[in-house]
Parts: sequence; C-alpha cells; structure tokens
Amino acid sequence: MFFATPKRPFLFNGSLVSVIGLSALFVVNAQGASPSIDGCPVFPADHVFNTRIDNLPVHPNSGAYLAELGPGPAHPDWGQDVPGGFPLNIVNGNSVAPATVHINWPFTSDTGPFPIPSIAVIGAGSDAHLIVLDVDNCVLYEAFDTNKNGDGSWTVDAISKFDLRSDALKPADWSSSNAAGTAQLPLLVRYDEVAAGQINHAISMTGTPTGASYVWPASHFASSTNAAPPMGTRFRLKASYDISGLTPQAKVVAQALKLYGAILTDNGASWHLQGVPDSRFSDADLHSLTQIPGSAFEAVDESSLEISPTSGQVASPNSGGGGPSMAIMPASGSGSTLTFTASFTTSDQAQQHLLINGSLTGYGACYLIYDDPTNTLYIANDQGNAVAQAVTPGGLGTLSSSQCSVPASSVSISRSASTVSVTATIAFAASFAGSKNVYANIANTSYVEGNWQQIGTWAAASVDNSVTVTPSSGKGTPQTFTFNYLSSNQVQEHMLFNSSLTGFGACYFIYDRPSNNFYIANDQGTAVSQAVTPGGTGTLIGGQCSLPASAISVTASGNSVFITVTISFAPTFNGPKNVYANFVNNSYVEGSWQQIATWTP
Repeated sequence: MFFATPKRPFLFNGSLVSVIGLSALFVVNAQGASPSIDGCPVFPADHVFNTRIDNLPVHPNSGAYLAELGPGPAHPDWGQDVPGGFPLNIVNGNSVAPATVHINWPFTSDTGPFPIPSIAVIGAGSDAHLIVLDVDNCVLYEAFDTNKNGDGSWTVDAISKFDLRSDALKPADWSSSNAAGTAQLPLLVRYDEVAAGQINHAISMTGTPTGASYVWPASHFASSTNAAPPMGTRFRLKASYDISGLTPQAKVVAQALKLYGAILTDNGASWHLQGVPDSRFSDADLHSLTQIPGSAFEAVDESSLEISPTSGQVASPNSGGGGPSMAIMPASGSGSTLTFTASFTTSDQAQQHLLINGSLTGYGACYLIYDDPTNTLYIANDQGNAVAQAVTPGGLGTLSSSQCSVPASSVSISRSASTVSVTATIAFAASFAGSKNVYANIANTSYVEGNWQQIGTWAAASVDNSVTVTPSSGKGTPQTFTFNYLSSNQVQEHMLFNSSLTGFGACYFIYDRPSNNFYIANDQGTAVSQAVTPGGTGTLIGGQCSLPASAISVTASGNSVFITVTISFAPTFNGPKNVYANFVNNSYVEGSWQQIATWTP
C-alpha cells in the first residue's frame, strides 16, 4: 500500500489504517451511487427509481390526476410492526437450499431456483407479499399472494426475479408482485435510510382509481378507468409545500417526496406510501405524514428520462442541480493505468467526484472525491457508501480499493477562474478489467449535489500481478515463508500479517529492489522504522514480529521474484492472521492488496 522513491526513506501517511469516519458532508448522495442493502446496490444509480425529479416539468394532466386520486391525505402504510408493511427477508443465497414453489401464473413469472428460507416472513393482508433478497448474488425475489404449505413448499400467484445490478425492466404487459410490474423493494422506505437522514430513491404509493394504461417504467395496469393516472405515474411533493413542522422521521420521507417523488405501483387507498416495517420506527412520528393533503402533490412528466421501454436507465441521471461543465483528458483509451486530467467548471463548487465503473453505481467502482476546502483526496470503499482513505495531493501515501489505487504523489490540483482541474494516475486492479464508463459530479459549497455526467470511457486492461506464499496456512513461530511475486513491472514487494487489512498493529515488511533494502514498518503502519540488507547482519524488530537479515534471501527468475524469510512472531501477536501482499511498479504506483494466505502465530 505504501511506497516512496528509492532515493529517500519511506514515509507513510497511514492510509491502510482503519476507515475514516467522515460525516455525510464529504459524500454526495452516498457518493452518487444507488442505495444499497448489505453490500448490494438497489439498482444502479442511473436507474429511474434512483433519479431525482425535482427539476422535471409538471405533467400536463397533473390537475386531472390529482382530482381522480382525491384529497388524501398522505398516509404511511408501514411502521413498527408487519401489518401494512412489506417485511424484508435477507438470505445468503449460496447457502440456502432452493424452495419448492408452485406458481399459479407461470406465464408472467420468472423461473427458479428460489432461495426462500423456511422461516420467511410474509406481509400481512390479502396480498401476502413475500420479499427475499439474496445478498450473495444481489438478486431480489418478490411474490404475490404467498402461502406456505404443510409440506414446506410455497404457493404463489406470481413471482419475479430482479438483478439489482441491472437496469432491466419486466417485459411488456407483465405484472410483478404489484400491479405496475415493477420491483417493490427498491421503492420501499427503510429505517436505515430514515436514520441516515436521506432517502435517495422514489417511494411506492397506491391510488384509486388507477388508469387503464401504464407508462414507463411500469409494464402493466389493472384498471378500466381511462381518465385516471396510469400505473407508473410519478408524483412529487411540491417544492413550495412547507415540511418544517413535520416530525423527524416524517420529514425525511417528505424531503424524499420532493426530490425523488412517489411512483404509482398498485391499486389501493390514494396517497398511501409503502415501506419495510421496523421496530425502530416511531408510528406516532410517521403519522405526521397525514398532515400532507393530496393537493400538495403534482404529477411529473419524466418521459425525457426514458432511453428504452425495456430499461430503467435514464438519459440524464440524478437531475436536480445546475449545469456545470465537466470533462476528462484523455476522454477514452485503454490500459492498466490511466493518467488523466479532469476539469470541473462552475461558479459554486466545493467537491469534485470521479467514478469509474461499468454503470453509474459506487458498488465495485473506482471512486475518487476531492474536497477543495480541506485539500484532501478521498477514495470510496468497495460498497461506494463511505470514504475509506484520504491523502493530500502531492503528498505521501496511496489511496487503494479493490478496483484501483492512486499514489498521492501523482495527484495535483490547479485552478483557473471557475475551473478546478484534478490530475492523477490510477492503477487498475486485474479484477477490474473490461470496458468502463467515466462519470463526474460536483457538490456545491452547501454540499448539495448536481447532475452526474458521463464524461469518458476506458478499457481497463488486466495486469499480470500475482502473489503466492508457501506455506499458505498453518500455525507456529518462528516460521519460514517463501513468497513468489510475479509481475513484468515491479520494484517493490510488500507483505503484511494482521487480522484485517490495516498497517496498525501489523507485522509488515517491504523489500525495495533498486536499493536492495528490506524494511519493517512501525507499529502504527505509518512509516518504516528499520532497514537491513538481505543475507546481511542485523535484525528487523517490531512490536508484532522480528526478522533477522541473515534469514532473508531474494532471487529473481524472469518476471518472478522469490523472497524467503524466517519470521518470529511476538507472544502478544497471537490468534488467526491473514497474509496480505502487494506490488509497486517501476513508476512507484502500487497495485491492489491481495489476501494470499492465513497463519496463526
């Protein structure tokens, strides 16, 4: 993770040390990514459900639609208990045996297998909704009119499957667990969102009567009333409606209704909103939503967002900000490293965001954030829901995720009038190979996000870095290990023993080939503390381990570097440990950390 030129001592900034606890001030809309549950995106961020509609035009039939749905008021159909809500069952799909499911409407249902747990909780009422989220594969299963049979099998009217990493919609005229044919979970209010103070998606609502038609992103209707709003119609709470008097949980929901709106997904009482029941909700607090009359809403024309009737992907993600200019040079290319200059032009900006991924989601992305007021560059974690590490541009240390790494020394910031330019070099991990889009966004000085824009493409090339160690598991001390680092372009090899990937309290060694020096990091993982020559005299000693120079040998063969060491672990450094390894290339740009073994001292 750490590197420096061989001409001077290693000095590190501790960027391997635990995740930085920053407030939401430093992140844009969970970093512009889609909402997530247990590491799974709840559809990509460019999905229409996750797109702000506060700046879209009012639908020309808005007045007629409101008249059909009636005066309201709004009402939360969920709370502390299951009745009225949609309970969520989370499973590890790779460990759950497929259930036997009898389907009454197979022609508009998806095929199995279905990882439904035997103790699954079903929603109350005649609809008997079942929602199962497989977090191993990020696949959502939703069923309607669900019943568990005496033999442990299930009977449903219909069951749908949604890949939460995809924008794909149901086929035309297919229903789902709701009448609109949409996924339900991505439109439900969840406690974790309300507690965080921000819901970044539209909310499901019911209405009566509904129209004898549907509009994108819906695929089905269930009515014969032509004048009523079609299934899929999007409504929002008017910007002028004062929500300051609402109670805290209700206010978060109301703000989401202003920014993301509500989508008509089923027949039922008008203006009734839907969520996941949770004992941490306050029913009295949520009841404050009943102060909002139906007349406080307006229908939205979101037709300009549609790219394809079979996809929820939007033409202009996360509308709702100004119109800044963003660009990157080069705008396209390929390779395992990318040296770029991204420019952000607007009169009011405090934060610049750059996200590289196959689609607009922070999950599994290479995602960088520059905070201008603090002159700090951050990298988001692999889930895209928090920043993980920070460096000062032009300084020491390296930002690293499972997708990419950026040495601080390669980063520079320049300003000209209202333009901020960020230059940096990104090294992509081997696992991040393939075609990627480059997205950008800006947060203003109030840390309000703007529009995400796609500003480039890049084909991230696979690199040949691999590391193995013998033995790869076991226990005892002292122990002799032989590491094999294979790469066509390496000058530095890193090995780290700890219970998690942090330099703090680790047994951490670094070999620098140009200087033929073997280093040990200090107990904080922020700097090297000693150096020896392999095969020479002296001993590297840290709080967790020690390594005599005489027990170190280094040999090279082709693109392989073999490092043999005999490590004595301190008595206090006991318990199971992971063995991590990394490379630094001849430009002193690091790769990605790999866990290659386990060991118990």
